Amino acid sequence: MERDRTATVVVLSAAVMLVPLAACSGPDGGAGLVEGGPIAYVTPSSDAGDGALLEGAVSVNETCVLIVDEFGQTWLPVFQRPRTTWDGTTLTYNGERYTDGSHIRLGGGGSAGTGSADYAPEGCEFDYAFYVGP
Repeated sequence: MERDRTATVVVLSAAVMLVPLAACSGPDGGAGLVEGGPIAYVTPSSDAGDGALLEGAVSVNETCVLIVDEFGQTWLPVFQRPRTTWDGTTLTYNGERYTDGSHIRLGGGGSAGTGSADYAPEGCEFDYAFYVGP
């Protein structure tokens, strides 16, 4: 039985086009994070993380998503891109969903700045950065 080469090429082309779409999705099938959005992110090179704990309230403003701790300090969380999605109102990290005012607890490590981040929103004012562990 002879196969139609045109049909094979069309099927392969369609399969190749789906690969980049799947790569952009977050772990729950969301749109993932994009440069220009309100979420700072890093693409991790390992599953290792620091042992610090950041706990507070999620604060969403026109520039970025922050966490305000019990002392009123503002933290810019730098999330791991493959584990995080943002749909314009809801942050999803490792399957947990957060909106403005939500209580959040994150493991990771604090930093004075975002020099190691792949992306940080411009004009975002914060006291410290917090690199979120897995």
